[in-house]
This record gives sequence, C-alpha cells and structure tokens, in this order.
Amino acid sequence: IKALVGSIREAMKSGDKISLAGLGTFRAKSRKSRKGRNPKTGETIQIPEGRKISFKPSLSLKKLIKR
Repeated sequence: IKALVGSIREAMKSGDKISLAGLGTFRAKSRKSRKGRNPKTGETIQIPEGRKISFKPSLSLKKLIKR
C-alpha cells in the first residue's frame, strides 16, 4: 500500500491523472485566485491561485454506496 500511495503522490505532483479501476479517478486541478474571509476576524482576504485534488468515484463505487 505504501508503494501505491507513493506512486499516486508522484503522479499527482507531476500533474498526471490517476485512474484506479473500480475506485475512481484522482486529478490535480488549478484554482484561480479568489476573495475569501478570515473566519476569526471577518476580514476580506485574497486567496492566491493554487492547485487542488479532485476525486471522481467510479460508477461501480457509486452503486455500491447507494445500496
């Protein structure tokens, strides 16, 4: 499992899409900069652009969860 996680991490780092049959697809997506709010002070802040990880479950996983 450690080797699998390591491979996924390296692929995500380089921007590749990872598909695992029966589980789903991981992909890194770019996010534009946007305005946000500091929950502690209520102050409006600028959140810089960055990347996030997106996961789309496979159809078989969705069906399994719905049971």
